[in-house]
Amino acid sequence: MLSKQRELSAPFDPIPGSELRYRWRTESEFAYLNESARPEMAEVRRCYREWLSRYPDDARPDLVRRFRDEDDRKHTAAAFELALHEALVRLSGRPRALLPTRERTTYEFDVTIDGEDAAVEATVANVESNEARKARRRREAVLDHLDQAPHARFAIHVWELSETPEQQASLSKLRNQLHRMLDGFSADDAAHLARQVAAGEYDDLPRCTIERPGIRLVCSPVPLPPLAAVNPESVPNRRQIEDLPVPAPMLSFPIGKAIQENARQKAEKRYALGERPLILSLACTHWAGASSFEVIRGLFGTTRWPV
Repeated sequence: MLSKQRELSAPFDPIPGSELRYRWRTESEFAYLNESARPEMAEVRRCYREWLSRYPDDARPDLVRRFRDEDDRKHTAAAFELALHEALVRLSGRPRALLPTRERTTYEFDVTIDGEDAAVEATVANVESNEARKARRRREAVLDHLDQAPHARFAIHVWELSETPEQQASLSKLRNQLHRMLDGFSADDAAHLARQVAAGEYDDLPRCTIERPGIRLVCSPVPLPPLAAVNPESVPNRRQIEDLPVPAPMLSFPIGKAIQENARQKAEKRYALGERPLILSLACTHWAGASSFEVIRGLFGTTRWPV
């Protein structure tokens, strides 16, 4: 019974992993964090264990269960609750985590700050639909497949990747066609492309289109450094995909709007608070491309008042 209780309260497996690679795109955040032997991941695990040691005992098994979930959305939410609890501990020293209940809508923590009682609700700003998430995961599976067998002389920067879920694309044929295309670039071509990359002239790189039934890939060749091209083993964890620092496209649903949407949904709930204020805590830094301006706009709006 005691060993079972310890298992439910342990955020990570007792045997450390031996993987030094980077995370695959299709790999869950928890699975990588749990198995990675990279020093920075070991430090993250140490912090989480320390924070969990201060989390209320009665609420810990539920938090750990969600923290270990393979669904990144559930894992991120649990990790945010744990980080938020740690922040409240350091701020007030007396937060109380509430157990889930089916009888009523609840919030995460009761807290006393500067002698005043308040309730704290945590939420992760995320509006990705299930369909969009499935489409993203399919694209990530294609990129992971290409990364697992990189070309000897070139990486690629991906400008566009589209797929048709109704058609099952042959990823091995896509990779072979990509390698044949990269084989067509000479040493002089590689030297010219390397100068363009070094000068930041990314838009001038040739864009190559590879189309197969069910999939379309638009990419540019990125030459490897000379040492890596001669000896690929000299670059550990090398992959096929090279993300050049090109300006990111505007998010179709910016983080500011996501914050407002999540705050509105929480505000419409009925909480048994009495006279206490409700503190709404939002996690939004997990969004790729999120900027401080977008976060501020989401929190305070865009209306300007003359002073």
